[in-house]
Amino acid sequence: MSDNGDEIKPAYLDKNFVTSKDGRPLRILSEYLEPAARFEYYEISDTIVFYGSARLLSKDAAEERLATAQKENGDLTVAQQALELSRYYEDARELARRLTE
Repeated sequence: MSDNGDEIKPAYLDKNFVTSKDGRPLRILSEYLEPAARFEYYEISDTIVFYGSARLLSKDAAEERLATAQKENGDLTVAQQALELSRYYEDARELARRLTE
């Protein structure tokens, strides 16, 4: 419900609510339901889902971040850690490639 005197609209149409802390479960659920609807539309019955952190970088991106940190006196510890963790990103990509083949 809008709190500024505007018309009352369903919660799912209220951007302030949907993007709020209280709307988080709806956003999470939509990340499941939207692809499921697309898969049904295209008659895709078998899928594999990779869950992980969107914060991991590809090796290329992590190397670029490290180079920038070195060049601009940035946080080398964070950039080096990102490069170390990038192996998980690359491993997931390789696994996805193999499964796809």
